[in-house]
Amino acid sequence: MSRYPVHTIDSALSQSKPVLEKLRQTFGALPNIAATTAASPVLIHGFIGLFQRVHASRLTEPQIQTLLLTNAVTNARARRLVDELLAYPDAPRDWKRHPGSSAVAALPFVPLGFVKDGVVLRYFSLVTTVGTPQTVAAQELRVERLFPADDDTEARRAQLLAASPHRSVPTGKP
Repeated sequence: MSRYPVHTIDSALSQSKPVLEKLRQTFGALPNIAATTAASPVLIHGFIGLFQRVHASRLTEPQIQTLLLTNAVTNARARRLVDELLAYPDAPRDWKRHPGSSAVAALPFVPLGFVKDGVVLRYFSLVTTVGTPQTVAAQELRVERLFPADDDTEARRAQLLAASPHRSVPTGKP
């Protein structure tokens, strides 16, 4: 049983209610992920920001759904691990705090930054594995893809690729 309450629009914090109402209007119902994150305005606004960015990206709908399902499974395992580690009596108290109110802390992932010509390019990483491998080689195969984490990085990436004599700018479509 989950220890995270599933909120309704009426039971949510006032700062979360406008987001929940918009989601209900968009989907006709309140998604469970939004209902469980409604206790934290920072978290639910981060979720909405990610949702908007993912759906405004060049990813196709099947790619988006794969990303969301992969993250759901990964996040559930990570949450269980964190809960288990924090249950130790000698776990440092400051581990139980939210890391802060910075823009990075509000993101649902940790951006990976690269500096190119004095500009920080921020990406998030997605690692994919073969779901039903038929061979040992396929079982060990991991493919990592970096996606721009913000609009500035996406624009700079496109500029760099366009300027490269060795590479054309990918369309994002198969």
